[in-house]
Amino acid sequence: MTIALVGGNDFDPAVIVEYLKAHPGDVIVSGSSPSERYAAEKAEALGLEVQVPILRDDLYGKGARDCQVVDVLLGADEIVILGKASSGRAHLAVEIHKRVDSWRKDGRKLVYLVPEAVKVSKRSTKASRPEWA
Repeated sequence: MTIALVGGNDFDPAVIVEYLKAHPGDVIVSGSSPSERYAAEKAEALGLEVQVPILRDDLYGKGARDCQVVDVLLGADEIVILGKASSGRAHLAVEIHKRVDSWRKDGRKLVYLVPEAVKVSKRSTKASRPEWA
């Protein structure tokens, strides 16, 4: 199975590692955000195959991030959101899923790996952020 990991800065390392351990033998596709880089490093350490599409600022300028997210999602069997879905990359992935997969009977599964601090509080403040944020 090919799993697309998309997220931003607000993520829980322990939840990511736990998720990756539950998917031995899968292919992980991630991008260049802090959570995606962290997940890619951990996946490689666990022996999973990792693919990271190139972020092409030289070709796409400000649209490079969006192009990389599309490349990450392309061909994925499951989309995993690392952290809050309101961040730029994660929000874009959720929007793409809504438009492409949500109406299909056999659409891709969308999984949210949200940190506990974010689950408890609707508004994330510096006081409620975990130490790793």
